[in-house]
Amino acid sequence: MEEDSFSGLSWMTEEMKNEIRKRDKIVQQEDIESLFSLTDNSDFSIALHEILVNRIDTIKN
Repeated sequence: MEEDSFSGLSWMTEEMKNEIRKRDKIVQQEDIESLFSLTDNSDFSIALHEILVNRIDTIKN
């Protein structure tokens, strides 16, 4: 998620933004080791799903 993606989300804390950035970096790099270091179950599930979808899209193309 890019920095300006947060502009309309004034309720979101910096901690929340940092966690989303961390999750997005894990997905982008397909860093499985860091994936398992995520403490929030939702972040883990979202990141795992995105990694798998990206891999399937790569195989299809």
